[in-house]
Amino acid sequence: MLLPWSRTSTLAICNHGVALDAGVKKPQLLTDANFKWTEQTQLNEILLKYQDSIKNHAIKVILSNFFVRYLVLPWQDSVFTEADWKAIAQHEFRKQHGALANNWLVSVHLQEYGQAILAAAIDNKLYSQLHESAAQLKFDVVAVEPLLMTLLNQNLPNTWALIAEPERLVLCQIKDGTWQQVFVDSPPAGHEYQHAERLIQRSFLPIDGIVQHGKVATYVSAALLRGWQDSIDGQQRIITKTSSLQPHAVWMASI
Repeated sequence: MLLPWSRTSTLAICNHGVALDAGVKKPQLLTDANFKWTEQTQLNEILLKYQDSIKNHAIKVILSNFFVRYLVLPWQDSVFTEADWKAIAQHEFRKQHGALANNWLVSVHLQEYGQAILAAAIDNKLYSQLHESAAQLKFDVVAVEPLLMTLLNQNLPNTWALIAEPERLVLCQIKDGTWQQVFVDSPPAGHEYQHAERLIQRSFLPIDGIVQHGKVATYVSAALLRGWQDSIDGQQRIITKTSSLQPHAVWMASI
């Protein structure tokens, strides 16, 4: 339960910046233009300068897909609990990524009975930093949500969807409200559009002799809009929250 003096804010974290939407003014970029997240980055040092803006706030954290790994688990009638689904997801992440997955915190997105499960994993170190900062700077972390879910959770499209961020692309297929596939690509800066087109083309190969139709619902970061293309004959239907050029973290916080 939130205390009467709590205010809800959004903290957005990506590999090139951290931004805060405190609900009073426009989202504010908390890092400089040359910032890049590394293993040595300390979130607490970034937030300390803005302690007065977040103290006693309830914070929803949106994480860039840069920090998240995904996979889709087929439904199993013999699995009954969320803990069991998490254990299965952890095992699958280890199969794909090796010992690195031992340091990941796994969550699962459960839907209706019989539907496939979307699993997500983030580094335990980042999750710990969030809660250590909350304890030291006196704010509450009420949710930690991947950008993929922030954009799609409210209105799960019955189609293919692409989330385009600087240096990270996530392409997923959803059919009848059920997760089908998730593909991830990490293009070099400035090559996101070209990689997105190739990723879509590879994923649209004929299945059982039937070519998949329909445009991909594409969510493009404002930081990429200048170099992104959209045409009637293209494979993408661009869905954006803003037409202005913004740092990626600010765009995330404003969603």
